[in-house]
Amino acid sequence: MHLCLGAPGAPLTNQEESYAAQLLVTILGGGSSSRLFQEIRDERGLAYSVYAYANGYRDAGLVAVYAGTSPGQLHSVLQLMLAELEAVRRDGVRPDELRRARNQLKGNLMLGLESTSSRAAWLGRSELLLGRILTLDEMLGRIDAVTDDDLAAFAGRLVPVRLGVAAVGPLDDSGLAREIEDLQLQAGTA
Repeated sequence: MHLCLGAPGAPLTNQEESYAAQLLVTILGGGSSSRLFQEIRDERGLAYSVYAYANGYRDAGLVAVYAGTSPGQLHSVLQLMLAELEAVRRDGVRPDELRRARNQLKGNLMLGLESTSSRAAWLGRSELLLGRILTLDEMLGRIDAVTDDDLAAFAGRLVPVRLGVAAVGPLDDSGLAREIEDLQLQAGTA
């Protein structure tokens, strides 16, 4: 099963929320030290692939969490995804998590600008979507400016009413299809 939990994110024009979204997905699913990777893959062995991502556009954005899991683990994986989003909203993040996510995001940003093609894409995207070129120092400063409270507030916008659930896989079992429908209802009203 391919499971994706998604919500409207932050548009690029809202720089504060855009960087909060990037840091949130880094903390939730941005690598092997992320919350979801640790909980879903390492601790429980419920999925091989689990990650989170955020995309921003001029007037809209997307935040999503993905896991590849077996049909029998679908419910458990989704409940863990929802629990981690709720935990960030309710409890915030630890200072070491925020520091690690900042460093990872800044490192990825700087490494991503090393190739000519990625730098050109970044310059074009910035000019087209924002009407100006963001400097590297400006972006690094905005990453550093995101606080634990900013992350909790952004997570609070996602949980509970703005979430959508999609699953792709062997849905020929009517019981499994019904379970996915139930999970979608829970995600929308949890």
